[in-house]
Amino acid sequence: IALTYVSIQDSAASGGATFGATWSQSVSGNSGWTITGIWKVLPGGGAWTSAGTWDAGIAPLAYSDVICDATSGNLTGGTAICRSADFTGFTGSYSMSAGNMTIGTTTAAPSGIALKFSSAMTFSNSYTINFASTAAGVQTITTAGKSMGTVVFQGVGSSYQLQDAYTGTNLTVTNGTLDTNNQTLALTALVISGTATRAVTLG
Repeated sequence: IALTYVSIQDSAASGGATFGATWSQSVSGNSGWTITGIWKVLPGGGAWTSAGTWDAGIAPLAYSDVICDATSGNLTGGTAICRSADFTGFTGSYSMSAGNMTIGTTTAAPSGIALKFSSAMTFSNSYTINFASTAAGVQTITTAGKSMGTVVFQGVGSSYQLQDAYTGTNLTVTNGTLDTNNQTLALTALVISGTATRAVTLG
């Protein structure tokens, strides 16, 4: 049994068949399934919102774990959503020139990565990156020396940890926890706002 583009919950697969789902989401309570939600940028690259940019044949969904590696082409703007984004090995460019990016959903990526940039890539951000996960457990952010622009941490109950020095303009925390992990911050403004439970660990 091979499924695509599905969300599976509380399903115990058994018997002689092989149960698999690609470009899909394991919500909770599943057994006997192989479920992957990886979207990869194709060699031709393109706009985030264009179906032809991705091996899945559709643009990423909120549960998608995005991979952009050494074989991937340049990625351009458009309103972007995903559960995680890993640019390990990527040597091209990602330009956020046409919409915000929202990272995170109710579950975390198996890797624990929320966002990981490559030192060899180029990145520009004219909009806002929103970290919006509501999943339990620490998720990591690696900026690899890129200037992040405007970033907002807004996920209720979320926990994020920086893995390297961070450079950006406005960094805002309205929900959850941000652990700077003793990394150097270079910011225009650090804003901790709202009435929700939130915390920033510096040092």
